[in-house]
Formats: sequence, C-alpha cells, structure tokens
Amino acid sequence: MSILKYEYQNKIVLFGLFEDELYINTKIANEFNKKFENYLKTKVAKKYIKTVQNITSLKDNLIIKKNNEIWIHNLLATDFTKWLSFEFSIWHNLKLKEILSKNDKYIKILENENEALHKYMKYQDIKTLFIFEMKENIIKELEKIDKVEKRSSLI
Repeated sequence: MSILKYEYQNKIVLFGLFEDELYINTKIANEFNKKFENYLKTKVAKKYIKTVQNITSLKDNLIIKKNNEIWIHNLLATDFTKWLSFEFSIWHNLKLKEILSKNDKYIKILENENEALHKYMKYQDIKTLFIFEMKENIIKELEKIDKVEKRSSLI
C-alpha cells in the first residue's frame, strides 16, 4: 500500500495505491464540512455505485477500509468529489491524470528492468552452459592425454 499526499487549498488529500488500483481517502469530506456517509445516502451516489458495480469487476473493492480509514476507488471518487465541490473535482481529476501517468512510467521502468534482468539471466545461463561444456571438453582432453601418457610409460 502506497500513500500519496497532496494539498488542495490548504486541505490534505490522500491517494492510495492498493493492488494496482488508485483510491482516495474519504477524510477529505470533513474539509468541506460534509460527511462521506451522507454522500452514500444520496440517490445519485446509490445509482452511480450500482452502475460502476454492474459494468466493472469492482463489486467488493469500490469502497475499502484500510487502517480504520475509508478509501474509495477513483471511479467512485469522480462522483464523490463533484458532490464536495466542482472546483475540487476538477483538481482531483487533473491530479488523477498526473498520478496515473507517473505510475504508468514507473510500471514501464519496472517492465524494462525485468526485461533487462531476464536477458542478463539468459546470458548467464548460456555462459554457464558454455563453461560447463568447456569443462567437459577439457576433462575429455585430459583423459585422452592421461591415456596416452599411461601407454607411453608401458612402452
């Protein structure tokens, strides 16, 4: 779990990366003198949640509880932040885009590192195989030399 901390108009906004999904901490509602529980009671929220659950696989992971705090998936956060403030919602969407693009770059870096590691390991395997074959050939040659020396000593 990675927590990303940002500031919006002197308000602390927490984003969390859990299992490759981006969430926002619902404590931000307090900064707007609202409660997340009240958002969940609205008709729009109920319909939005139902729609997201119907068209995605986020049935159980739309709202999660971690460390006694409530986190909501970025799909739900889009509607939640509008309920808090349109200005905040726009800032939130721009911040999401920034976070996701940085995360995408990070993932690409990891993929490149994994590919490089895989190539290196493959090289090491080939190198080990080559050394093993060379060792086998050297042993065979030494055995031949040993046989020749034994014959020579008999003569």
